[in-house]
Amino acid sequence: MFSQLLKIKVMTKIDLIKSRLAKLQGKGNGNSDGVDYATIFWKPKLGKQVVRIVPSKKNPEFPFAEVSFHEYKIFKKSVYSLENFGEKDPIKQLVRELYNENTEDSKELAKKISPRTKYYANVIVRGEEQLGCRLWELNKTTYEKLLSIMAEEDFGDIADVKEGTDLTVEGYNDTIKIGNRDVNYVAVNITPKRNTSKLSDDPKLVESYIENQKDILEIFKRYSYDEIKQILKEYLNPSNEDSSKSSEEDVEETPQAAVPETAPEKKSAPKSTKDKFNSLFDDDDSSIPF
Repeated sequence: MFSQLLKIKVMTKIDLIKSRLAKLQGKGNGNSDGVDYATIFWKPKLGKQVVRIVPSKKNPEFPFAEVSFHEYKIFKKSVYSLENFGEKDPIKQLVRELYNENTEDSKELAKKISPRTKYYANVIVRGEEQLGCRLWELNKTTYEKLLSIMAEEDFGDIADVKEGTDLTVEGYNDTIKIGNRDVNYVAVNITPKRNTSKLSDDPKLVESYIENQKDILEIFKRYSYDEIKQILKEYLNPSNEDSSKSSEEDVEETPQAAVPETAPEKKSAPKSTKDKFNSLFDDDDSSIPF
């Protein structure tokens, strides 16, 4: 058992080194963030896999994280909303102002740039325990299913280290229609095991799983208020060169949060709306409503 713990610790160090190296080299799994997703995230595959949700180190009472991201389709990178950190966010401020304006143009733009919530849980995959905790990004349907299971008295806290419940996750091919095309993706069925079980028989392994789990708010770069404001300015006022280019959208995993989508035509905000709210983002931040 000691050798297994040692192997996990070694793997964790190697994963950390690979992640840092990937960032320096600008590599990863074909993404612009330079993040080695393979060592950080777990994605369901076709067929059955057994996973165990691990209690959150940050919030032992609730194993899931709900994180707000700005729209990838617009900003072409993973950008946290600063409201995740209890700070003011320029895009959220503009969204509120647009909804207060209550015109068709302003509501359309507000909807387009509004952040969306993604859901995460740290999991151990049975048979791959040596890889340690990885983040499972859940779409809304899967997240609701897991919450429904936990709400049942028969299961309760499925992440409990002593009397939790392993989950059989069965991946299968499904199709969703996006625009005029059909997109294939791996959907999942989730079945809780009949009997409760320990996260591990070894208390040291349990401690290692909790202490070495991934924090979704530490995976990507945290952009500053001014950096996010600049990204928004560039979107609202695209140059002729930018507007003539097409961009590839990220391939995501589920209908709700991770399905590949058709890259939208890049359009500037309606002129009247854009002109009205450009004044919110001049050099004097006091002009932005709080």
